[in-house]
Amino acid sequence: VMADFSGKWLCSGVDNMEKFMEAVGIALGFGVGKQALEITMAPGGTDVQIIDKDPMGNCKTIKLQADGNPFEMDTPMGGAGTATVTWEGDTLVQSFTKKDGQVIVTRRRLDGDKLEVTLLTKGITAKRIYSRQ
Repeated sequence: VMADFSGKWLCSGVDNMEKFMEAVGIALGFGVGKQALEITMAPGGTDVQIIDKDPMGNCKTIKLQADGNPFEMDTPMGGAGTATVTWEGDTLVQSFTKKDGQVIVTRRRLDGDKLEVTLLTKGITAKRIYSRQ
């Protein structure tokens, strides 16, 4: 059974984000209480829309197609590439390959009333925890 991430979320915890941001070439701090998400999911979970609001108040809309087929996308962190999104049980897994070949894997899963987002690139793992608003 796939999880329903629909709702409004506010970042309530981070782990190792500075090293991850360095690895993807971004100097900005995306800290606790500063980053917000609004997620809508279509029935069946194949279409997922995420509105990502950064600490400066800028919004970026990401549309994910969780059907296993590759598609072109831009990331909220800036950068274009190809993504593939699938469900592994109740975890939404996104594999994103930047134009320079760097791969970033994002895993989203619910843990009670928290949304846990795990990011992995170049052997560096980081985590963001969001609380439902």
